[in-house]
Amino acid sequence: ERTADARLVAATLEQWQSSNALLAGHLDMDRFGAFGFAQGGSAAGDLAETDARFKASANIDGAMLNDSLVASGPNKPFLLLVPEPRAYNLQDNLMLFLTRANAPAYYLSLAGMIHHSFFDAAILLDLGTFNKAFGTSDCFATMDGLDAHVLLRSILLSFFKRHLTALYQPQAHNI
Repeated sequence: ERTADARLVAATLEQWQSSNALLAGHLDMDRFGAFGFAQGGSAAGDLAETDARFKASANIDGAMLNDSLVASGPNKPFLLLVPEPRAYNLQDNLMLFLTRANAPAYYLSLAGMIHHSFFDAAILLDLGTFNKAFGTSDCFATMDGLDAHVLLRSILLSFFKRHLTALYQPQAHNI
């Protein structure tokens, strides 16, 4: 299970913080965040809501598979990134999750991207080859894969810097 794997990583880092000759005293155990793609996005949201060590999460075009979390909404900062033209309606579990937020929650739809734009293959293939492999007649990428990954990196860094550092102020405006 993805959440169990992430909890194991967090526990290992906590152990290294106190006992590893190279890392002891150098890890900030108060600023864990989680992000994931597709099912990993669901795991990231679940992890932040069920493990106190994780202070924020980002879901990159995934679902929310934990119905009890959907019912309560996020209690920690949460970011949902989706490709455009994929649109969610208010009946989708992710939108229900966001509308029930008890903490800052963001929804960003990224024009020119499709679900597979978040894969590493988007960087390796030219746009034409990428669309032949992953696009459909009514859904194809218009943003170059490298540009898409640069944008994704920038958004994730901004979100986590805002919510995992002293720069975060609960009353601050949204991204």
